[in-house]
Amino acid sequence: MKATTKKVGRPVKRKAGEQSPKKVPEVKEAPVAEQVEPTTSRTKRVKHVLLTQDSYVPKFAAERVLSCGEGPQLGHPKRNTTKKPRHVSELPEGLKFAQAVAGGVHSFLLTTDGQVYGCGVNEKGTVPVDGLDRGGSTNKFKLLQFPERFRDDKKIIMLAAGARFTAALTEKGTVYAWGYLQVKITDIDSHSLFQNMQEEPTLIYAPILKRVVKIAAGENHLLMLSEDGEIVMLAAGASFTAALTEKGTVYAWGNLRDASGNIDSHSILQDMQKEPTLINNYKSTHVVKVGKVVDPDITCSFQIAAGENHLLMLSNNGEVLSFGDGTQGQLGRTMRTSHIRSNYMVDSSGNSRRLVINLREKARKENRAVDIMAGGYWSMVKVEDGRWFAFGLNNYGQLGVPLPKEADEPGAAGDTMQVDETDYHVYLPTLAAEYSSVDDITDIQGVQHTVCRSVDGTVHAMGKNTDNALGLDTWTGNDDNEHWRYTSLQKVPVPVTDGDSVVGVTATIGCSIAWTENGDAFAWGCDTVVINLREKADKENTAVDIMAGGYWSMVKLKDGRWFAFGLNDYGQIGVPLPKETDPSSSSYSMRASDPHYHVYLPTPAAEYSSVDNITHIQGVQHTVCRSSDGTVHALGKNTHNALGLNTWTGNDENGHWRYTSLQKVSVGDGDSVAGVTAAIGCSIAWTENGDAFAWGRNTVGQLGLGVTNGDAVPSPDKIVSNHLEGFKIVYASIADKHALVLATKKEEEDSSIGGLCEMIDAADLAEHMQQD
Repeated sequence: MKATTKKVGRPVKRKAGEQSPKKVPEVKEAPVAEQVEPTTSRTKRVKHVLLTQDSYVPKFAAERVLSCGEGPQLGHPKRNTTKKPRHVSELPEGLKFAQAVAGGVHSFLLTTDGQVYGCGVNEKGTVPVDGLDRGGSTNKFKLLQFPERFRDDKKIIMLAAGARFTAALTEKGTVYAWGYLQVKITDIDSHSLFQNMQEEPTLIYAPILKRVVKIAAGENHLLMLSEDGEIVMLAAGASFTAALTEKGTVYAWGNLRDASGNIDSHSILQDMQKEPTLINNYKSTHVVKVGKVVDPDITCSFQIAAGENHLLMLSNNGEVLSFGDGTQGQLGRTMRTSHIRSNYMVDSSGNSRRLVINLREKARKENRAVDIMAGGYWSMVKVEDGRWFAFGLNNYGQLGVPLPKEADEPGAAGDTMQVDETDYHVYLPTLAAEYSSVDDITDIQGVQHTVCRSVDGTVHAMGKNTDNALGLDTWTGNDDNEHWRYTSLQKVPVPVTDGDSVVGVTATIGCSIAWTENGDAFAWGCDTVVINLREKADKENTAVDIMAGGYWSMVKLKDGRWFAFGLNDYGQIGVPLPKETDPSSSSYSMRASDPHYHVYLPTPAAEYSSVDNITHIQGVQHTVCRSSDGTVHALGKNTHNALGLNTWTGNDENGHWRYTSLQKVSVGDGDSVAGVTAAIGCSIAWTENGDAFAWGRNTVGQLGLGVTNGDAVPSPDKIVSNHLEGFKIVYASIADKHALVLATKKEEEDSSIGGLCEMIDAADLAEHMQQD
């Protein structure tokens, strides 16, 4: 065997620019220390928030729907224009509404019992209600019927609307969408899914592992936020991954391979290549990991471990199951390995009994398994009395099972490095005396060599040692037949500092890494690729909220920071613009505002991160946000006073046409704002007491303020309508040419309101003389 890379001696931590030390300091035994999650001055602990649908779905039940603006999407059969919010009267009696979404040419309503009603222009499936032809339109809200095959996903709990499409989220966590997407004036139909969306509501996401808890839509894109807390462990092989849920179910995806190539002899193996597939639904016992030791009274999941092409599963009652390729003996269930039947690899019977390994310890009471390890083409199982059993490929003695006698005889095949390819298999669970001699092993990793870590922080290794894979600095080159392999565990001198201790190890072919409590990492063996081992992972990078609008997206992390990506041509997403857009630059003017500044990857949106507890972010060329304390801020393009600041004076002004930092918007008389909605150039905010205020462009009456305010409203103005008498606004959604409003009856109003509402139609005459 010819070495192709330089050898590396004992494991050494190096800093940039340092030379390899010639001597390794004496290794001191590290004391056993309680494992504590490290913290630094730059990080803070953030309380874990479990993401659930209940945290995001609307909680109100509105009795009244109102709309204003123009177009059939208003839902008024007798008129297509109204400049003030008008009651949508032609809806079935008794309905209560949880959400209203306004799209570019369409509107949809979600009832509290999960029904969806829509109206507007049916451009390529935008409003696929019964009786409406493709390309037709309807100005009456009609019930949307979902395909029969989708009706087992429970009720719909959330809607999101883009320019020409709508998405729906169900209680099951499934997401559907209908309509079409467009880039400039070109339809996006490059995929069959996009084509199907134009015909009927189409499945976008199916929750095999995680449910979606929230959806948010921009003009032509959709964001989905998934729940956490369900997956408790992952294990990865060469070309597949397995996931373990908190309920003890195991899923896997990817493909398995053996010496002949891809393994697809069973339908489960074929399904794995398409999507996450159920591997074990072991109802009588669950599969998970709870710490390092199994409590006999705990009936919850325990552990999974993966080799190159096989998977081990440990149940809470101490049984071990194996799945996948067994040609090297790594399944531990059969002596036959050359042509394994598919029913030995997988079990589709529903109870997984075929996958259980017989540990051949029936005569002993201590035969209950408490831990499992897997790597390469081998598997290991620990039983209650501390002994380890191994099976699989053992060609370098890496399993701790003695090699056949002939392998150790001088001159025998396998005794020298040049003829080291002899395969020695252990087909059934066999005592691994070497590992059984080490107390409290927590990790075993590797392929042709194995590295293990004990609870006291010590590290041992054995197996193939070419390229000094064991970290002993004993192998001298291709002619070294003495130190190329070790069949007994050797202590690895990891040079940790006083008071520090190794907490984990990982290994693959010819190389290993160990890391300590202090966050240091040490590597040894074959180093073919240079990597930075000191990169600190951000433990607070779990998403807890999402926002989308126009051509941008935003994600909030657990620590409160917002990250944004998408079109940022007016600085509307809180990410600094390029230097050339600075006021001192000659290109800084409203007439030179067309350059597209994109943020392609999630980038800190410092402006939004500076505001506490943001609950809403809406808009396209400008954005408006609402905080939990009821305050409103805005930034981005300010032509037509889109930000509601009353600072823009006209087309010849270059001073106030854009703001790249958040500006506070004064809404009402200090009332606490409950929510905001925004489209191109216009915004609406509604308060806790049920009032609504609008500002910005009002070209077709979409602000609901009537025609007396002209086509631009410089600051928040209260929306007033006879149709709102006795009602309080609880939700609003605005698009380019119309707005939808949901309202509930005011609690303090008495029954006389009913008589007033009956007189609304008469009062409309005077109102619409003013509007029209």
